[in-house]
Amino acid sequence: MGIYKLEIKDVQFKVSVIDDADVIDKKIPELSGMLLKMRRVVGFDVKFNSQTRIAEMLILSAANLCLAIQLCRLSRIPESLMNFLADRTICFVGFGVDKKTASIHGKISYPVNCSTGIDLGHLAARVLKKPKLIGLTGIAELAKEVGIDHNSLSNKEIEAVTPPNWKAWVFTDKEVLHAVEEARGCYIVADKLLSLLN
Repeated sequence: MGIYKLEIKDVQFKVSVIDDADVIDKKIPELSGMLLKMRRVVGFDVKFNSQTRIAEMLILSAANLCLAIQLCRLSRIPESLMNFLADRTICFVGFGVDKKTASIHGKISYPVNCSTGIDLGHLAARVLKKPKLIGLTGIAELAKEVGIDHNSLSNKEIEAVTPPNWKAWVFTDKEVLHAVEEARGCYIVADKLLSLLN
């Protein structure tokens, strides 16, 4: 496991890159505990092997914590993770959540239940009452719709980073930023959208 303390535009956050089921059993309660004190929304993404399209890394992001779970290195998917993904009180937000969730199925003998997953574009369309947003898959445009400066969500330096080998034992800070950028951005935009409902 590697812990990365990163920053984008003066906002600090922590990323735990996890390659062990027992560590996941310790980190999931930490993430769950955070959600007890805030809106129950989690940014969601899956990184794939570019050649085989096999799911290799699951990214979960909320507040200032991201878990980057190396599915490709796990001997088993722990029950704690399966229960977390099946928690109907948590809204999992990303792009293509249904398809990405289904891709994790290859690691286990039964389907992953993540029935509260929603595409960020669909959530934005419903909250803002703008049907044209359904199907949008770009963080920048959706961030703009809710008044968030996209530059606060990304780091120009990582745009030039070639997607790494998600099976690697060690990652650079830029590679980790690249890995978590979409899930983290989805969390920030979704949290803002859901705050508009209060």
